[in-house]
Amino acid sequence: MSVAPTAPVRATDVRVWAADFAAGGLPPVCAITGEPTDKAYKRSFATAPAWIYLFILCGVLIGLIAFLIVAKRASGMLPLTAAAQKRAMRPTWIGLGLLIASIVLFFVGAGVSDSIGGAMILVASVSFIAGLIVLLVRRSFDIGAKVVDVHFPGYAMPVRAIDFKRAHPAFVAAVQQMYVARAVAPAPAPPPPFG
Repeated sequence: MSVAPTAPVRATDVRVWAADFAAGGLPPVCAITGEPTDKAYKRSFATAPAWIYLFILCGVLIGLIAFLIVAKRASGMLPLTAAAQKRAMRPTWIGLGLLIASIVLFFVGAGVSDSIGGAMILVASVSFIAGLIVLLVRRSFDIGAKVVDVHFPGYAMPVRAIDFKRAHPAFVAAVQQMYVARAVAPAPAPPPPFG
């Protein structure tokens, strides 16, 4: 889309069209560090309305199913340096490792009948809770994103966009320059008529 998205709320916020994100059309500037990069990593974002969390009160499985049904999704290539990608993924791997360790410790502890087994189950419980906490707060180590639908007057269908939060100001500036350059670029010439 050639129209530039709306202005960001903060200097670290920027909106990009989901089509540009999906096509890998974002500028080659790391979204987290602001350094030039020639790498882009596949990222998927999903955003559900706030009311969906009421379904979690009915049960985690019901809440998960409802989230999967109504969430707005966008997938594409996000420009990141290798170090930024590693730093952003580290909490995910730590959280998953703690969850797996807690399951192993629980079953090993359940097989031992003395006080060591009870201690292992206690450690498994603490490890499980710590893993969940790490997985829940991992977003603070990564760029935030909210998938939104932008409605334009005169268009029947909304246009999907992604609001990136906590992006590096250099990435924000590069995205804004990209949209300004598109807005002032001359329209392409029509194809020549053939016979």
